[in-house]
Amino acid sequence: MRFYRVLLWFAAVPLYSQGWTPMEHTLTGSSTIFYSSSGHSWADIDGDGDYDLIVSGLPRLFLNRALEDGTFVNSPQLLPGGFIGNGISATFGDFDNDGDPDVHLGRSQVDNLLENRWPEPFVDVAVLYGLSDPAYPQSINWVDYNLDGLLDIYITHEFPGPGGAHQFYESAYPDPFVPRFPAEGQPDTFGLADRNSHAYGLSWADFDRDGDMDAITSACGTASEIPGENPHNKIYRNKHPLPGFEDLSLATGFVDAAEVSAGSASYWALLFDYDGDAWPDISIGSLLGDHRLWRNTGQTPGDFSLALVPSSTHQIQGFGAFLDGACAGDVDNDGDLDLYATTDGLFINNGDGSYTLRSDLVPAGGQDSSFVDYDLDGHLDLFNFGDLYRNPGGYDNHWIAIELVGDSTAGSTRSAHGAKIRLLANGVNQYREHRSMVGTYSQHMLPTHFGVGSATIIDELEITWPSGASTLFTDVEVDTYKTYHEDLCFLDAGIVGAAAVNGCLGETIILQLQTVGAGPFTYQWRKDGLPIPGEEGEELSFPMNGIEETGSYDCVVNNGCNTATTQETQLNLAEELEIVAQPQQMLVVSGAMGSLSVTLSEAPESYQWRKDGAALQGETSQTLSFDSLTSDHIGVYDCSLAANCFNPLITQAVAVCVLDPSYPTAIQAWPGTGSVQGLVAYVNNACP
Repeated sequence: MRFYRVLLWFAAVPLYSQGWTPMEHTLTGSSTIFYSSSGHSWADIDGDGDYDLIVSGLPRLFLNRALEDGTFVNSPQLLPGGFIGNGISATFGDFDNDGDPDVHLGRSQVDNLLENRWPEPFVDVAVLYGLSDPAYPQSINWVDYNLDGLLDIYITHEFPGPGGAHQFYESAYPDPFVPRFPAEGQPDTFGLADRNSHAYGLSWADFDRDGDMDAITSACGTASEIPGENPHNKIYRNKHPLPGFEDLSLATGFVDAAEVSAGSASYWALLFDYDGDAWPDISIGSLLGDHRLWRNTGQTPGDFSLALVPSSTHQIQGFGAFLDGACAGDVDNDGDLDLYATTDGLFINNGDGSYTLRSDLVPAGGQDSSFVDYDLDGHLDLFNFGDLYRNPGGYDNHWIAIELVGDSTAGSTRSAHGAKIRLLANGVNQYREHRSMVGTYSQHMLPTHFGVGSATIIDELEITWPSGASTLFTDVEVDTYKTYHEDLCFLDAGIVGAAAVNGCLGETIILQLQTVGAGPFTYQWRKDGLPIPGEEGEELSFPMNGIEETGSYDCVVNNGCNTATTQETQLNLAEELEIVAQPQQMLVVSGAMGSLSVTLSEAPESYQWRKDGAALQGETSQTLSFDSLTSDHIGVYDCSLAANCFNPLITQAVAVCVLDPSYPTAIQAWPGTGSVQGLVAYVNNACP
């Protein structure tokens, strides 16, 4: 019996006994190609279900093929040329709501907005949409500030510019973005320009839980444009439905008068719920190493209050953050958010308001960092410019990763940016916002990741969409990636596996469905367009008794308000393969090139070349090639062929003999082919 799907399993290794594995060289063959001194971002740009990487600097785009052939593929052909200036930041966002992520690159001279046109290359549309900002950027991030279903963008800057340092652009798609910052000498009525500039960190969250997104920025430097002030951290309340933002930095105690005067000397800025109470808290990286953590003390929607957590309590202390970033995620899947700082390493959340530094697990380094589950095993891995570090997992905790698809007719972006997710498991509620978390120059993958500890089922999963509507799901499975649509009538279904299947006599054929949308569902399997009586389940299974089972199979799925028909899967009766051309013996001089190959009546499921009866690692193609033959290659070779459901086919065994150039050019009675045992004996005697 065969299932037409692939499952990958990873060995369990205890989290606290083994460091994380650097993977850059394994995935790319290089130890430096990932490096970028500034920003990077993760998104599934090609729609294959895993997360691809773009780094700014001189931009490089890597397609994630880790679950296919164990590589990340540098893909310069997908990027336009003509980048000007140094790369600073990178942030993905689906600004045109077409379902694939576009990317904004902040650069020291001219920014780029790259529209995703997969499988064609990205196209720079910054000029077309009014986003070719010429100023020197710092942190940049997307947000739907006015809940109109379109992503806006906030670009912070290193130096002051006309009208103010930072620039907010409101989307008017398909028309160009609308600037929401003042002209030179005009007042900042929108409230985000910040004439003092020098903002390094930026983060969005619904800080007061009133349904719209608020912002924080962190600052360092002394290039003041306002007498009596230096660049300092800011907290901005969104005034929606009125346009613009209100600066509450002093009113909330985020800064005091002394800090406004002297400046903040801060770098990263994170908004994340470190204590699990549903209210986003604030982490700020300090140039002096005394990193600060504020607890959000809000109680009811609209509250905007903070309490500074003593450093003796949170214990997030270390080296000074100069051009450094941080990121938050649940690396051990225990249900609370841990913190990685490029200055120090990994801080594990102890669940009691404190953190423990575990720099032995993954090293500090780089200017910025992000969490991503690049291998889709449910354990958050880490990228920190120095390398991509694989989280070994090894604990018994469970997890879920949630992707959302918003309904533009209800006022959500395609990516449902800003939606709130509540999860109840083992009697404990967790809360996250569905947003692309960014702390300095970079961005995490967007699926919202939860660790759920020992829970084997999620009792409740509630999504509050940007429109204010809520959807509740119960008894949700764990250890999986799930996609939920705001449009409850949305329905899509497909048969897992190949479009054509060769079945073997006596085998049980199993066809399984993958359905996306809100249930409950009804099913009707069909063969050659006609309903199969009684086959109304999520899975179709039957024995392959003969030619009468061959045909085209599909399934019609209904969820009460919509119908979807899967693609067709063609079932054929497998035929026995024949070897058309056998590999041939080789008698060559040392240093020569050579190859062995085999040809069959049709392609087998797999090839495995062997030497002296032992499998050759990685030699699984039709041809076995030798670039420069040496005495190490002397031996007897054959190829084992997996031939559908029939017994494996084995080619004839052939000898490979490699001679020193001074040796006579021929060997008497060279047999060339025969049994493995006989040829091994012959080669050992005849090949010096």
